[in-house]
Amino acid sequence: MRRLRAGIVLAAALALAGCSASDPAIDDSTAQTLDDAVVAVAERASADDYAGALTELDALQAALDAALAGDGVTDERGAAIQAEVDVVRADLTALVAEVPAPVETPAEEPSPEEETPVEETPVEEAPVEEEPEEETPEPVETPEEEPAPGPEETAPVEEEPAPAESEPAGEAPGNGNGNGNGNGNGNGNGNGNGNGGGRG
Repeated sequence: MRRLRAGIVLAAALALAGCSASDPAIDDSTAQTLDDAVVAVAERASADDYAGALTELDALQAALDAALAGDGVTDERGAAIQAEVDVVRADLTALVAEVPAPVETPAEEPSPEEETPVEETPVEEAPVEEEPEEETPEPVETPEEEPAPGPEETAPVEEEPAPAESEPAGEAPGNGNGNGNGNGNGNGNGNGNGNGGGRG
């Protein structure tokens, strides 16, 4: 259907161009300008560029308006050309409306990758064996032996004095007085006094 309508547009455009050639109701320069505009519209329509064809048709409309204002075309001939322009415009507008607008496909957002949790394997630390510290033996104090005293250093032993012997008393009665003094060699002094009295 669209192709058929495009063919109708082309036929109308070519008819518009043919009518403008060698027509005493239009001067040659105006006819050439309109012919060029019609060819441009036909080329766009044949390429299915209907929006571009409408743009070229607008240029044709502007050239026709200028020719009518400058007496380059008679009013009667200008009205006929305008009628052909309106037909072509209606067909092109319909064809443009039938063209589906490009559907913008929203870009798919990349789904966030599910991060698989990585299980961390606990690292078993090997027990560190502590080496026992070698104890340094404490030095043993050897008692110093005192030198044995020599024979010269032997302390002198003090001799105790012997007790003085008392003389036995006589059996005969009488009075006796006796004094005795004794001196001994050595370390010691002895004095003895004896008094005896007896009755017979």
